[in-house]
Amino acid sequence: MGDRERRLGENEAYWRRVNELAPPDPGVMNTVFCECGRIECDMRIPMTAPEYEQARAKSTTFVVAPGHQLPEVERVVETTERYVLVEKVGEAAAVAVRDDSR
Repeated sequence: MGDRERRLGENEAYWRRVNELAPPDPGVMNTVFCECGRIECDMRIPMTAPEYEQARAKSTTFVVAPGHQLPEVERVVETTERYVLVEKVGEAAAVAVRDDSR
């Protein structure tokens, strides 16, 4: 794995861990941090608890802000008006599985 792919995967895993510290509350619209690999990103994404649980259903799926998907390390699974659900591929997927806190 290249250094760039590893850093992207580690940054994505970091934001996932942050989101897991305060998971979305049921029955209301919540905001979660964008789980993209961009170091400078601090965007918040409005999501319901079931939407976030869908994103967490697999260790390799992450929620990112529209336009924040990185085709070199992930593929788009679902696109909504508020967020994009992506699945890591290759070495980025291995980092996601290794660093999954669940």
